[in-house]
Amino acid sequence: MNDNRKIILNTAILYVKLVFSVLIGLYTSRVILLALGVADYGLYAVVGGVVSLMNFFGTTMLSTSYRFLAIEMGKGEKGNLNKVYNTVFIIHVVLAIFLLLVGETIGCWYVDNFLNVNRAQIPDALFVLHWSLIACGLSVIAVPSNGLLVAREKFLFTAVCEIGRMVLKLFMVILLAHYIGNRLRMYAMIICVINLTVPVCNMIYCRIKEQEIVRFRFNQSWKDYKKILSYCGWIMLGSAACMGQSQGSSIIINLFFSTVMNAAYSVAVQVNGYVQMLVRSLGQATIPQIMKNYGSGNAERSLHLVFVICRYSFFLMIVPVATLIISLDEILVLWLKEPPAYASGFIFFMLINALIYTLECGFDALIQSTGNIRNNQIGLSLILFMLLPVAYVLYLHGASVYSITVVNIILSVCVILFHCHILQKQTNFTYLEYFKRTIYPAIKIFVVIVGLSILLRYVIKIDNIFVSVFLKSILAVSSMSLSIYYIGLDKIERGYIIRAFR
Repeated sequence: MNDNRKIILNTAILYVKLVFSVLIGLYTSRVILLALGVADYGLYAVVGGVVSLMNFFGTTMLSTSYRFLAIEMGKGEKGNLNKVYNTVFIIHVVLAIFLLLVGETIGCWYVDNFLNVNRAQIPDALFVLHWSLIACGLSVIAVPSNGLLVAREKFLFTAVCEIGRMVLKLFMVILLAHYIGNRLRMYAMIICVINLTVPVCNMIYCRIKEQEIVRFRFNQSWKDYKKILSYCGWIMLGSAACMGQSQGSSIIINLFFSTVMNAAYSVAVQVNGYVQMLVRSLGQATIPQIMKNYGSGNAERSLHLVFVICRYSFFLMIVPVATLIISLDEILVLWLKEPPAYASGFIFFMLINALIYTLECGFDALIQSTGNIRNNQIGLSLILFMLLPVAYVLYLHGASVYSITVVNIILSVCVILFHCHILQKQTNFTYLEYFKRTIYPAIKIFVVIVGLSILLRYVIKIDNIFVSVFLKSILAVSSMSLSIYYIGLDKIERGYIIRAFR
């Protein structure tokens, strides 16, 4: 299978996985809330949030793992995959031990002294913490296997495992509703075991299919560890900036507005989370190809893939984004019955921001492929950290509650321009080529789809909310897809699609 077809197939697989993940995830959340009750659900969310913060290190290391493995694969016979894999594996084992020690000491101390819950619930909270830490530690150890599968582009296997995990979780949660004992403790054990299924499957698969790569050999070269840890440190800086921006926004809003605004913002963040999953899925299918081609010395091919994925990501994202915006108020009523005030406004601006982000989809992968990420991560972090002080000053002077999301959109544009500058210095990237191959086609489609969206939103008036949403969505998806086909794609690309359906 050639590289282009592989990218298309991987994108389709990730799309299907995403649809299943969203549908099953939304229903599972509802069942869990009913089974545990608000108090226990909130307790698990708080304790689980502490562990998620620690697990942030593990997820950051994933991108580091598949970056080094993919680059090594691109070197062909000159590469030493076994050496790289074992170096990454040992780093993750040490990291897992460190996280477990921190969790079992500082984590327990925090829960026992600062967690804002009834004292009678402290034993349950500690029980949840212990089981969550077990899952966290073992998941971190399995990160190199997951990174190897991503580098090998085994997306079908990982998608099947992930969907299986979610179905199993839903099944067990439904059974939990009939459990008579302490449901919170049982839920903690269930989630621990279920969350370990995918990492364990990944490790077993690699042991069977990639024996030569995963065979353990201790790497005694400190330079290799230092190189990977240095790279990971800069990646963590950017990730920490993203996390700080996300968590800090709620705090800033809470300083100037009521908890009603926080509820509205929280709903918007949840919707944005699913949209971001779609954005990441679009880019993930091409990341291994970008890195492998760069590792093999074919930097021009990597740059070509970046331009292609930017344009296609925008096309694929604008359809669901515009469809959501057209019927946003009705969809919120169908979903939440009584959505918080201002939720639709927050969602609107976050969707626009997600759409803008697609215009740099693949930039990070190419920059990371070069290995020169220090300046990029410092600049990126400074731009992202600007959100909170700027929003604070605006709110201090009586600005609208939506100001923080508008500032975020402006900063996203700044990030794109900054990444263009970095790529121009490190590769053969040019602003003119980027405009011709990505921005100009995106502008054409944007103008057409904005016109269609205004027409569908304000012309079609149906009293029945469900019928209105369904009809508008069908018309939106079909008309926008045709617009992209005839206006966004060139003759050669339309030919590929026609041949694919024959």
